[in-house]
Amino acid sequence: MFTICLISMAAGFFSTSAMKWPFYGSVIVLTGFTYGSVVTRGLEVGIPRWAPMVVAAVGSYVLFAALANRYVSMAYLELLFLVGVFLVAVTCRPTVEQLLSVSNVVFSVYLLLSVLVYVEVIPLARELALFEYGDLLVLGLPFRTFVGFYGSTAAIDVYALFVAAINVLYGRGVQRWLFVILGVASSLATLRYTPLVALVLALIATAGWRSLGPGFGRRVYVGLLVVSCFASAMLVVGAIEWADYDVLDTFQVLTSGRSPIWMEMVNAFRADANSWTAVWLGTGTDEVYAVDLGFSHGNLIANPHNVYLEFLLKYGIIGWSLLLVFSIMVFSALLRAGHFFLAALLMLSGVTNLHTFGFFYPLYLLWLGWFHAMSEAERRSQQVTRTGQGRRHQWMAR
Repeated sequence: MFTICLISMAAGFFSTSAMKWPFYGSVIVLTGFTYGSVVTRGLEVGIPRWAPMVVAAVGSYVLFAALANRYVSMAYLELLFLVGVFLVAVTCRPTVEQLLSVSNVVFSVYLLLSVLVYVEVIPLARELALFEYGDLLVLGLPFRTFVGFYGSTAAIDVYALFVAAINVLYGRGVQRWLFVILGVASSLATLRYTPLVALVLALIATAGWRSLGPGFGRRVYVGLLVVSCFASAMLVVGAIEWADYDVLDTFQVLTSGRSPIWMEMVNAFRADANSWTAVWLGTGTDEVYAVDLGFSHGNLIANPHNVYLEFLLKYGIIGWSLLLVFSIMVFSALLRAGHFFLAALLMLSGVTNLHTFGFFYPLYLLWLGWFHAMSEAERRSQQVTRTGQGRRHQWMAR
């Protein structure tokens, strides 16, 4: 797990230079080991019944999409990697202490490298995506928003907040509060409010989840939450068009400037209606839908700033639907409020952040896989307990 996280970190740093290919290649190799681990380790602990179906569905989609588009892009390999990392956590089932230790060490390395990039000790192959506030002075100098190792505020705001959250729930002793402070401070230093909004919404969503209790109502609730996140960009665009653009400025504030990007990219996707491969199977890249909003100094914006919209552009309606069903399945299986809260935090953060699920942050998938594994283990334990009690009652009745 540690190796996967470090190599993915290097791939993210070199993502815009030719140096990325050795690291991407390593990630691809690790993807193969990932699936091999699922099979070998899964045979020992029992592969989840749904795992072969998920692997077959995602593998078939990638093969068909690659043949239809006549090329194999990193986006298709990324999809295999994401599912593979999730399945490794499900089958290998690390203890919470092991997973938390890996998370804290990886974040420590990432934070140190982020600081070195921020103070320009480590040069980045692209311009830092930060903001400078001349009226806010720190040590007599204008304050510059903190950035992650990959060169943007979005590359650390959610990541740092997530590390703080897992330490609040599962950490112990001095180390617990050290990483809580480091995580919260790093996130706040980006001056981005969207992760905090996601945090509040995750708390509200968890309160609603707990109030329903196990059963059909909770499953419907989870399904609506996941669908709302996956369709968030389309829902916002639809609301703006329905209101005849009168609410465009409001949504621009609510989405931290994302809504105009979503509108342009959704319209570009609609314009591809004559291309069934682009609509149904995707293009394998979001570069096709790069847009110019007039404030990017002549540079096209290829980042949709919404991981679910990116899924739609890269993987089409079929790939997007597969990920939607997979996400509903994962969320519906969660039994503990802490697991649901952290999963909801990641899900809601993806509405205004592209970095939630991808090559560069496998840690998120490891935790989601662990949540699912623990929930399945608890469910089986409850079933065994109920079966044992039922047999005991039958014996006593005799």
